This record gives sequence, C-alpha cells and structure tokens, in this order.
Amino acid sequence: MNLAIWLERTALKHPNREALFLGHECIGTYKDFWLAVCALRVHLEKEGIKRGDRVAVYMPNCPEFLVAFYSVWSLGAVILPINSKLHTREVKWILGNAECTYLLGDAVLASELNQPNITVFTPKWDHLTTNSSVSPVLCSSDDLAWLFYTSGTTGKPKGVMITHGMIKTMALSYFADVDQVHPTDTTLYAAPMSHGAGLYSIMHVQAGARHAIPVSGGFDEDEIFDLAEKLTKYTYVCSSNDGEAINEFCQKK
Repeated sequence: MNLAIWLERTALKHPNREALFLGHECIGTYKDFWLAVCALRVHLEKEGIKRGDRVAVYMPNCPEFLVAFYSVWSLGAVILPINSKLHTREVKWILGNAECTYLLGDAVLASELNQPNITVFTPKWDHLTTNSSVSPVLCSSDDLAWLFYTSGTTGKPKGVMITHGMIKTMALSYFADVDQVHPTDTTLYAAPMSHGAGLYSIMHVQAGARHAIPVSGGFDEDEIFDLAEKLTKYTYVCSSNDGEAINEFCQKK
C-alpha cells in the first residue's frame, strides 16, 4: 500500500477535475497535480533518492508542499515536513537527528541554514512539467511514510515514525468516525501543512475534492474571509441525502 496510489487513482478517474488553488485561482487539475508529482519524483530519483531515504520539506504553505508529499511517497521515500517558522537552530537539529541530507525548500529559508552537507532543491509549480506518468512503487503497510517531529516542549523533539498503514487507517477512520468528504468540498490550508493540516490532504485526495492554499501561506483573517466568500461556489455544507438536490445546488452555484 503506497499512499500516492490514491492520488494516481483520482487523477486517472477525474483528470479534468479542479484540484489545486492558490488563493481563489485554480492552478491545476488532478491530472496536472499528478504529473507534477511524477516530474518531481523523476528529479528525486536522478538525485539518488531511493526507497527509505528521508526527504525534508522546509517551506511555507504552498502548492509545491502537496506535490512534495506525494512525490516522496511515490518513490517509497520518507517525508520529513518541517515547520517554516522554526528557528534555524531547531531545523538544523531535526535534520541531523533524522539523518537527512536532502531538502525540498524555500530558497531564502534554506540559505539561512548554511548546511554544506544538505542538498537543497526548490521545486516550482511552473517547472514541474512532464507528459509521463510514473506509477508509485509497492510499499508494505509497515513501511515508514512520515517522520513527524514533536514540538519538544519538555525536551528535544522526538521523531514519530508513521507508516503507510497507519495513515491509511487514519484516513478510512476519518470517513467512519469524523466526517464525510465530497468532491464538491474544498479544504483550505491555513494551518501549517507540516503538521496536521498536511494529513487532511489524504482524505480530500481520495474524494477528489479541491485544495486551496492562501497566497500568504498562512492564516490572515481578512484573507481567509475573502477566500471563504470567493470559494463558496466550490464549497458548501449539505445534509440532504437527495442526490438530485445536491446536483441542482452545485449547478446553481
């Protein structure tokens, strides 16, 4: 079970469905999303990244953050998301503790690290283009997918090892115990994608929903309210079980 399979499946079933938004502008369909993932994966393989390697992601919320997640998973490597607001001293400690030598990062933030032993690549949405799809490698449920560092409030941060199987169980349990996600829904990434917000992409990818990232890359009250208003034609809450009523509602929107 490789988590990236869920994105590949949605891209194959709904290639023209809107997937990624930067602010209220749609920048890519699910086909575009998946091909960007494949392009970054090919780059990582050329860089020598292989199954089981730790790849850090150190940048503010942006569409490339989601591409990084699924690219790393696709080749069987381990994602190491790092909060872009951490002090450089904390970032260096996490990279060393995780034995990570490759970083997908914002160019400005990465330059402040001054780590000669770390290879830095700054992925750009416009540059991640290819016409070739690359299927995810096979992974077992016990294979490590996410190395999640704790806040370290009582000492040094600890790297929590999360497997493909654990995230799969989390995603399926979310549908059963928390909420349903519909293709007409939009998830807004105002909280750090390096933390819990990143996990929400899993369920929304499965459902073929939309992913919106604020231009600011964070939480700004005016921006959030503006996006909520402008994305209402994509986002709604409906408790009706009447499929025809839902479709009619969407068409009106």
